[in-house]
Amino acid sequence: MTFGAFIRAARKRLQEEAAFYSPEECAALAKRMLLAVCAGCRQSMQYALPANDVQLVLAENEEIPSPVEEECEKALDRLCKGEPLEYVLGHAEFCGYEFRVNASTLIPRPETEELVSIVGEHLRTVITEASSGDCGINGGAAPVVLDVCTGSGCIAWSLLLDYVNGLNGAASPEQVRFYGCDISEDALAVAASQFQQSPSCTDVQRPEFFKCDVLAPDAAEVIHHRIGDIKNVPLIIVCNPPYVCEKERALMRSNVLDWEPSSALFVPDASPLIFYEAVADITLKLAQACGSTKPALFFEINENLGPRTVGMLKSKGFTNARCLKDLFGKDRFVETVRK
Repeated sequence: MTFGAFIRAARKRLQEEAAFYSPEECAALAKRMLLAVCAGCRQSMQYALPANDVQLVLAENEEIPSPVEEECEKALDRLCKGEPLEYVLGHAEFCGYEFRVNASTLIPRPETEELVSIVGEHLRTVITEASSGDCGINGGAAPVVLDVCTGSGCIAWSLLLDYVNGLNGAASPEQVRFYGCDISEDALAVAASQFQQSPSCTDVQRPEFFKCDVLAPDAAEVIHHRIGDIKNVPLIIVCNPPYVCEKERALMRSNVLDWEPSSALFVPDASPLIFYEAVADITLKLAQACGSTKPALFFEINENLGPRTVGMLKSKGFTNARCLKDLFGKDRFVETVRK
């Protein structure tokens, strides 16, 4: 079978068996799947390089090698059952990098790339301010970045890689410490496995991932014990927690509901801010251990709960909390630096 014939056949089968995809999505899925399989299981090519460094152009009339066609048919079977393409391939593209994912982790979304951009800009500002200090980065106190509810680790890793790639010899990578925590041991195993073959990610530079239930009473103590002495250290906390209300299940596709971990998606209708409240309280407790340092807090949020999230933070003393919109004009992020 030729590449062109396979894509047309795959598109037709997806339209018939996976009705939740639009015709346009079926065509895109078929081509992406074929590209990835032909590239030789790209999920094994874990390097800290932009994903588009590996390119493959398919010729319409070129015959697909038999082993490749067999792998494509297996992948297509899984797609037709509703399994997300990212799980079928074993990786997802995020912030220009390829991340390992499986059914224990959420598939990274484009909106979260915007969150990484917002936090990265703040990190650069903190580093610039620290450069005129008395210790750490060029004399200033090196910040600590903590990714709460880290999942696949895509936020922590992307912030680290963007930081390392932007150094240009200005400072050594280990001067900013990156951490990620999650309640799921399976997700933490995935996060820790990212970029294991990357020559640019040494043991010193890699984020440190650890288990923590942020809803537990001792969560702040667990985190403080793990990240160590942070007195007078700039603290940056980023969190993309479960925020989809149970009542919103009916609005979601079956390829999400049936495959992605519900514990990383849903919160009770009666307490939709449960994770945000917990992380805000953790931040306040950690701030006490940081002396006069002003912790920065960044959330991805439910688009319907922007004002409510900001109000909750202000009630806890984060007086300059504000809501930011995503590229589609929806309330999607909340940021605050407690003074």
